[in-house]
Amino acid sequence: MRELSGVLLGDRVYGCQPFLLTPFTDPQEAQQAYNHAHARTRARVEMTFGLLKARFHCLHKLRVSPVRACDITVACAALHNVACLRKERAPRLGQSGNLP
Repeated sequence: MRELSGVLLGDRVYGCQPFLLTPFTDPQEAQQAYNHAHARTRARVEMTFGLLKARFHCLHKLRVSPVRACDITVACAALHNVACLRKERAPRLGQSGNLP
């Protein structure tokens, strides 16, 4: 298995860990910018997951190992990028980022 570097973004119910960034609970003025950027980034990630799940229904209930799930997700993302390059119509999403 290969090692990847990076961090995960989590919500406030999780404790901050070296691999997991969470928002500040009671942010001071300087920390509010971080919380805002954190929320915007998480929203974009959630919208992307919604778009991929709308296009590839197999992503709704993956019952495979985490390594296999990662491979499937990467393959779906690559196919999504090809569809975008070919100007294929993207699935329509509702306001919550899910299918209407």
